[in-house]
Amino acid sequence: MRDVADGVLPPAAAHVWPKVVAALPAGAYLVGGTALAVRLAHRMSADLDVFVPARFDTGRVRRALERCGVLVVTQADADTTLNALLDGARVQFLAAIGQRNLDHPDLFDGMPVAGIRDLLATKLKVIGDRGELRDYVDVMTIEQRTAHTIELGLGYYAERYAVGAHHTSLTHIVRAMVTFDDVADDPTIGDRADVERFFRARHPAVVASLASFDLTHGRLPPPAPLREARPGAAATASRSRCAARTRAGTRCSFRARAGSRFCGKHDRRLPG
Repeated sequence: MRDVADGVLPPAAAHVWPKVVAALPAGAYLVGGTALAVRLAHRMSADLDVFVPARFDTGRVRRALERCGVLVVTQADADTTLNALLDGARVQFLAAIGQRNLDHPDLFDGMPVAGIRDLLATKLKVIGDRGELRDYVDVMTIEQRTAHTIELGLGYYAERYAVGAHHTSLTHIVRAMVTFDDVADDPTIGDRADVERFFRARHPAVVASLASFDLTHGRLPPPAPLREARPGAAATASRSRCAARTRAGTRCSFRARAGSRFCGKHDRRLPG
């Protein structure tokens, strides 16, 4: 657990990480700020939020957690939700019914962790649903450290939640990007003013992108096989140059896509 936990997880969350892994229902994967922090190592995050792709037996998960630690359940629905404290760390299991994964999760110390496209899509939804300052920081960090922009993220959101190009939720998300009146301060995150400046500067271009917004329904690639990944790998990979070579034998000058060794022109796995 040292590599994943270092600089990302507080001791309580690091302690229960393998216990949560042992209790995962089939197809479950980590989402939220902790999933992104594991990938980008940009901040500390304490909560372990798990999505399950369909309705699941919350009682079975509860019993599995009780066998490996002290469990205090704060909310439980029969087949959709389990919120609890496990040895003092907050954990959540939630049925993500109707949501489509754009990328296959990668394994980090045994835990399937959602891909950047899915994390950006879910973070934008949270912002539209009244996000916290840390959600804005997460979206800002994705754009600053990877090849995934907010404009692309709106497309990921539409794909993941199966909404049309003119769905009102898209406009609502874009409007929420610069609505900070009801966003509480968070001294653990950093300079709030920097976050607000970033989104206000990006807002005009994002608004303009909605006028020509286009979706690629049905053109997303199938998920790649599950593999073990390194913490922070997404940020490193996204800054690399494309590995392809031209006919003249020179290295392609474009930046590789996030999670790939190739740019959009040379990556056969992704739509160009």
